[in-house]
Amino acid sequence: MLLAKSLERPKEIVFCLLAFFLPFPYIFAPPLIVCLVILWLITLKPGQLYHNFKERKVLWIWLAYFFLFAISYTYSYNKKQSLFDLQSKLCFIIMPLVIGAGGPILKKMLERILFYFSIGVTCIALFCMIRSYIIWHQTHYTLILFYNNLTKGFDQNAVYEALYAIFSIISLLVFPWEDHFKKNKIFKILLVLIQLSFFILLSSRTLLVLFFLIIIPVFIRQAHKINKLVTLSILFSLAAFLFFLFTTQNPIKHRYMEIVHTENGKIEMRHDTTIYNFNNLTLRLFLWKTGIGNIRKHNLWWIGAGNGDAQDIQNKKFSEYSAVDTNIVNPLLNLNMHNMYLQSLIMVGIPGLILFIMLVFSPFLYIKYNELGSLILIFNLIACIFMIQESSFQTQAGIIYYSFFSMLFWNYYYSKKDDAKKVQNAR
Repeated sequence: MLLAKSLERPKEIVFCLLAFFLPFPYIFAPPLIVCLVILWLITLKPGQLYHNFKERKVLWIWLAYFFLFAISYTYSYNKKQSLFDLQSKLCFIIMPLVIGAGGPILKKMLERILFYFSIGVTCIALFCMIRSYIIWHQTHYTLILFYNNLTKGFDQNAVYEALYAIFSIISLLVFPWEDHFKKNKIFKILLVLIQLSFFILLSSRTLLVLFFLIIIPVFIRQAHKINKLVTLSILFSLAAFLFFLFTTQNPIKHRYMEIVHTENGKIEMRHDTTIYNFNNLTLRLFLWKTGIGNIRKHNLWWIGAGNGDAQDIQNKKFSEYSAVDTNIVNPLLNLNMHNMYLQSLIMVGIPGLILFIMLVFSPFLYIKYNELGSLILIFNLIACIFMIQESSFQTQAGIIYYSFFSMLFWNYYYSKKDDAKKVQNAR
């Protein structure tokens, strides 16, 4: 008992460090997860774990989803790829057991975790923007300030850094902060402005749209808590940004113009005598069409191709295409579906798709019972939309981020529920 209590503080520190290093290269997160597992094993109370896991039935979905992928190993020919995929998805077991069914996550602890996550995002933002500015100052190459050039050298590409940034901004605006910003609101505003600048430069089309549809209304709703002059200044700056975006030629506007002008495509491919120009949108549509075609052709509806063979089946179709530039290796090879819904379907069939939908949509059923409902609603809404364009569970950038924060929120919800039961029983 004393050992478990003495290790609560180190465990909280590991939580905070993991949150801080999430936006950093992958090298940092795995060792911290290992430390978290070790601390969990040392302080493990089998009775409490059994009780929590038994009562918190939503955690069963996560394990069932993982075990479908584990079962698919048995009918995957590419065992090496199957094992690699299972290894990358271990968080679907680790996070529900260690965090979801673990000791209670209290509001103060959750606040510290979100604070360190925000500081981590800010550090990455400053590093990327300062580095890109120095390169721009030396070369006058404007594109170094935008999109993937801005995050060059990091494991996470621009869209995932944008995902972290938008959630961090939402946390700063929506979470009921008590300790970290109560006496220093200017620091919070500074963090928002730095992250907002970084987010805009990352130029993630979908997340930029979601930003104006979600964050602006949230900001206006929270405006009464902020100095009126500061509020007007931020709204004026955003209006000026929108005016600049739509009236000038700039890399961000160019990203949107790619959608309607296929000649701006970045990948030029040949199939038989036909030449295709793929931009980000048309490439995704092609990947989805190819995936659905393979599902129909090989009748993969019920068990999928297996987590080891799904990419091989896709690659077989991609090999029919060749780059127009003969010096370029086929850039389509090894591209995932860029849609986690379809990715689940092609890998583990309709049962996998059903479990995935249950996994990502179940939080919406509990939001009205949670005092952090607004934050959890926006977190999950953005994730559900984001996973239409990205196979988030095929990369550590998506797996660790989503499973970590999801389990923190589920633990917080169930911990509050357990406390309420204790109070009721005491009466």
